[in-house]
Amino acid sequence: MKASRVFGVSLAGLVAALALVIIALVALPYGEAKAFPLEGWEPLRDDGLARAHLPGLRSPAAYGAPIAVKYRAARRSDGSVFIGYHFIWEREENPAPGPGPALSRALYTGGLSLQRLMFGKGDVELVIVELEADGRARAFSYEEAAGYDPSSFAVTHAPARRELAPGERALLEVMSWNHLFRALPTGSPVDTDPPLSYFEEEAWRAYGMHKARPSFLRRDRALAPWELKPAP
Repeated sequence: MKASRVFGVSLAGLVAALALVIIALVALPYGEAKAFPLEGWEPLRDDGLARAHLPGLRSPAAYGAPIAVKYRAARRSDGSVFIGYHFIWEREENPAPGPGPALSRALYTGGLSLQRLMFGKGDVELVIVELEADGRARAFSYEEAAGYDPSSFAVTHAPARRELAPGERALLEVMSWNHLFRALPTGSPVDTDPPLSYFEEEAWRAYGMHKARPSFLRRDRALAPWELKPAP
């Protein structure tokens, strides 16, 4: 058998094996599906309130600017309000040189496009602003990149929460290629102003926010359980 034919057969076998592995990982269960809380939460839609507390964002040119912000909100039984702001980018990609970023581009954000398979189109990141019952913002939550190294293949997500002083606005900066955040001091300038709108159910499904049957390669995007029921 000619060497070229042997190579072709081997390559075909490798591709088939890889396809079987991916199919298996898509089917492999990964935790339980999230559900809207049974009691104590009421979906809320208030565009004015969401606009008033929209976090300010600074995004370096290398990471691109978000194309939109979509929100969902809910009122808890104690009267406090939680607003989930989903900043949306068209894509994410590590532009840094080196083998780690190159492998990320080949497997995750390009090439095999595992990112789209796992989560859905674009990139969607969440910032939650908490309001007291009287409407005062008390804190905001987000994910930051722990020990960020742009030359690495992966980025470690770390949850963070910051309290807000009376009248203070949540301010953040994009700190990594996959659009995780760091908090900015009060008064810091911001440079993005994406359009804000409610996260309607059609768009929610289009971005693959929630997976009814999560698997190793099909996972929920960043969301809170109280966002799972849209406001009327």
